[in-house]
Order: sequence, then C-alpha cells, then structure tokens
Amino acid sequence: MLGAAGGFVPRKCQHFVLLGRMAASAPGWTPITIPRNTSMIYLMAASGGGGGGGGASSGAATIADGGGGGGSGNSAQMIICARHLPRVIYLSPGAGGAGGAAAGAGGAGVISLVSAEPSTSPVSADLVLTSGAAAGLGGGLGTSSSGGAGGQGATTMAAAFPIFSAMGIWASAYQGQNGQAGGTSGGAGTSSAWGASTIAFSSGAGGGSANASTTAGAGGGVTGAGLVQAISGGVAGANGNPGFGARLMIGSLYADFPQQLFASTGGSGGGGQVSGAAGHGGQGAWASGGGGGGGGGGTSGGTGGAGGAGGPGFIYIVCW
Repeated sequence: MLGAAGGFVPRKCQHFVLLGRMAASAPGWTPITIPRNTSMIYLMAASGGGGGGGGASSGAATIADGGGGGGSGNSAQMIICARHLPRVIYLSPGAGGAGGAAAGAGGAGVISLVSAEPSTSPVSADLVLTSGAAAGLGGGLGTSSSGGAGGQGATTMAAAFPIFSAMGIWASAYQGQNGQAGGTSGGAGTSSAWGASTIAFSSGAGGGSANASTTAGAGGGVTGAGLVQAISGGVAGANGNPGFGARLMIGSLYADFPQQLFASTGGSGGGGQVSGAAGHGGQGAWASGGGGGGGGGGTSGGTGGAGGAGGPGFIYIVCW
C-alpha cells in the first residue's frame, strides 16, 4: 500500500515488439501473456506499407514511364488498465505489400490487430486495437503513356471498438501518406517527404522514366528531417535504396526491446533506362511504402524495374 513501511518500489517496464512479414498471408496470431503485477499497458499497432509499382517495359523508340510508390501505413495507440484485459492477448501484425513486377501494380499492405481471442475472422467485440480501417495500397504500374499513380495511404478507423476502447485512452487520428507518382517521358520520379503527413512513416517515391530517345530520369528520393536520414533515388539504370529504419528480423518477436527511434521512411524510386534493364524500387522500412520501379525504353527499348516491397507492420507493447 502506498505510504506503507518500505515505500513504493517501481517495477521495471517490459517492452515487446512483433513485426509482420513481407508478403501477405493468412492472419496468424502470436499469444502474449501479460506479465504479473502489470498495472497499465500501452499498445501501438501499425499497418504494413504498400508495395511500389513496376516501371513500364517498352520497345525501341518508345516512352517508358516509372511506377508509383506505395502508400504508407498508419498507427493507432491505446493506454488501458491491465485488469480490463484477459491475461493472454493475441497479436497479428500486418504484412507489407509485395512490390509489383515490371509493368505490374504493387500489392496492398495488411492492417495489424490486437485481439482478446484468436480467429481468422475476428469480431469487433474481441478486438482490443487495430491499426486502422485499411493499410497502405500499392503503387500503380508505369505505361508508355503515364507514370504509375502513388498508392493511397492507410486510412483511420471511423470509431473505436465498443468494449475495450471505452475502458482506455484510444487514439487513431492520422491517415497514412499517399505514395508518389512515377516519372514521365524521361523525367524523374516524384520524391516523398518524411514528416509531411504528421506521422512517423512515409510513402515510397516514384520510379524514373525513359523517353523515346536518349533521356532517362532518376528515381525519386525521400526527404528526411531531424534524426531521420534522407534517402537518395536511383540514378539512371540504378536501383532505388531501402528506406531508413530499424533493421530487425521480419516476423520476429523482440522482448525488452532496446531504445529505438520509432520512425521509418519509404524506399526511393529506381532509375529509368534507355537501353537495357531499369532500376528496381527500394524496399520500404517498417510501415512505410516501397519505391516505384524505373521505366525501360529509349532508343533500343528495355525492361522496366520491379517495385520495392512495402515495409511490414508491427505491434509495440509496454507493460508497467
């Protein structure tokens, strides 16, 4: 009791992080037992980012435009008294969307869920927290007449779930960042800007393009800010770069997670190419979008670059 002999002895916080996988699959559940003597729990669920679209493949003397970048994931948070939850809760972090093949659209990411019961079709009464209504969508494919459109960013929930959200402090206020468009007619892909959408993740940049002769554009980059590093796009014919963020083993559970900046960026775009294979888009870091692939065209034609995979979603838990 507070004020008793010996005083109050604070307990060490316990941290858990579970990352999703890189390819969409049937929902799986990982059980977590809430540690004994836990009073309060902080939960954060982030959805997977969309994959980048592939760049166009074209014949000789033909324009090849770049693929669009994948939309970013978003997140929701909750603080709740441990007594309001069952002793065992179940985590299902969302996968990142697959990158599109050459001249193919990128795949959508998957939302992340925390539930009181494991189920392939969870009902709202069992759900403790979800990252949002939908995860980041994949970027569009590049063609000979247009650059791929950026994938839509993840969307928020219109309302909290009826049981558990009423017992805690719940927040899901921010949309994911939309992906960036692919370049056109030898122009560069559109760059993404981390921090522009007031979330800790970013979309993927667009892929570069090639015109019908000798001009190829670079892939779009990602603008950083503060502690978040900028990511350069691929130059003509070169691959884009992976996004900034933690390099952790995908699909793994980490207990007592070390101090980490919970911020990430999308992948940059691949460069266009006027002769041969264009550059691939860069992979998004966790919850961020993949970069679009470059277009292959020009004087002798070429193969478009594949889009980068979207970053996996994750679930972060702190118990104290």
